[in-house]
Amino acid sequence: MNNITFKNITLNLVLALQATHEKDWYESKNNEYYDLWVVTEGEFHVEYQGTSYLLQKYDAFLFYPDILCKTYSVSDKCSFLFLHFDAMIGTNHHALHLFPSDGFISRKSAFKELSLLRASFTHYSKNEPFSELLLIGSLMTVLSRQMADKLNQPLPLTDSAKTRPTLSNLNPVFIYINHHIMEPISIHELARIANLSEQYFIKYFKKAMGVTPASYVNDLKMKIALELVSKNKYSVKEISQKLGYADPYTFSKAFKRTYGVAQQK
Repeated sequence: MNNITFKNITLNLVLALQATHEKDWYESKNNEYYDLWVVTEGEFHVEYQGTSYLLQKYDAFLFYPDILCKTYSVSDKCSFLFLHFDAMIGTNHHALHLFPSDGFISRKSAFKELSLLRASFTHYSKNEPFSELLLIGSLMTVLSRQMADKLNQPLPLTDSAKTRPTLSNLNPVFIYINHHIMEPISIHELARIANLSEQYFIKYFKKAMGVTPASYVNDLKMKIALELVSKNKYSVKEISQKLGYADPYTFSKAFKRTYGVAQQK
C-alpha cells in the first residue's frame, strides 16, 4: 500500500441515495462505478468474487466496477445507503484498483467511520451547505479504514494480478517525487531510481497507474499550484519558480491545460 499515491486520489461523487427493498428483492449486475453500500435496516446477502456475505444493520460493502455481483434480501424489508463514485489520479478514473480493498466492511471494524458517513449522508440528503464535501470526506475516511485493515492481509494471486505491475516496485519513485515535487523532476532520473530503462519505465508506470509518469508529476504540481494561486499572494513567476518550472510561460501553459484558465498575474 502506498500512502503517497492514495492521498493524491480525488473522489468524484456521482450519486448518493437510500434504497429500500422488500423480501423478494433479487439483483444481479455489474456496477459502472465504485459503489459503497451501508445497511440501515434489515439484512441481505451479497455474492461477490465467488464468496457469499451476510450484511446486517450498519455493515457495509465496497464494490469495484465491472465485477458481477448478486444481492438478495433475507428479511421482510431492507434499506441501505449507496454511494456511486469515481476515484481519480490524472485521467485514471479507476484508481482504487491500485489498492485491492473491495469487499465486506464490518460495522465493528469501522464503527466510527461508518457512523460519520451515515451522519454526513443525513446532512447531504437535506441539501445543507457544504454537505457534499462532508460526505466525500467521510467516504474517504471509510476507504482509508478499509485499506488500513486489509494492509497486512494476504491477497489471492489471480491470473491478472500475476502480470500486473505492482506499486511496491515503484515505491522509491513515489518517495522521490514526494520529496522533490517543488523541483524539476526528470523522467530519466525516475527511471534510474526504478532501475529500468526510460522507455520500459514509462510503459510500466502507465500500466500500473493509468497515466504516464510525466502526467502524474504534472497533476501533483498543478494541485499545489492551485493552492498557491488561491492564496493570491504570489506572482506567476514566483509560483513557477517554487514548482521548479523552467519559466513562467511553461508553468502558465501547464496550468491552462489543466484548469482551462491561464495565469497572467
